[in-house]
Amino acid sequence: VYEKATAKQLLDFFNQMTQSNKKYKGAQLELSGVVSNIDAQGEYFTIDAGEDFTLISIHANLTTEEQENKVADFEMTEGVIECTVNDVGEILGYMVDVANIK
Repeated sequence: VYEKATAKQLLDFFNQMTQSNKKYKGAQLELSGVVSNIDAQGEYFTIDAGEDFTLISIHANLTTEEQENKVADFEMTEGVIECTVNDVGEILGYMVDVANIK
């Protein structure tokens, strides 16, 4: 079962690194946010809260060819993914593996 969360919730909580790591590392989330960057090779994309420029984001690693094909048609718009949080990094933010793109 995926817990519903928004990119804004994760990014707002990021300043509390230890708590953020305890709460989200390994969590399975249904995550909504704004696609802010798509890798040219189609291996990942980033999600943020759609606010002003920020260095911290959610790095979404694609895990299947089907997902890579879907991302090839993405636009910079709001999206929802089901994912597992693999890492909460001090510099770049969250790293997640995508299970499903809604």
